Amino acid sequence: MAEHEIDVNQHLNNARYCSRISDWLAFVTGRTPRITDISAAFLHETQVNTLLTTSGQLDDQGNFQAAISSIQPDGTELVHFTANGTIA
Repeated sequence: MAEHEIDVNQHLNNARYCSRISDWLAFVTGRTPRITDISAAFLHETQVNTLLTTSGQLDDQGNFQAAISSIQPDGTELVHFTANGTIA
């Protein structure tokens, strides 16, 4: 995560998380997604230089579940943000 993505609270802004979900959907579908419904949840702050991974599932009806996470120094996964929704 880059410095320019940090908000005034010194954390990754929620809109940036949603952009990453949109990018993941574009990668998975091979096209620009048209998100028709989304529910998102911020879980943990993200500091500068944190390596984030986006993963999830997308079904045949366009329903998705996605998470943005990082690997902690002890090897555990920390989920920072989740989103569920639908694309057309």
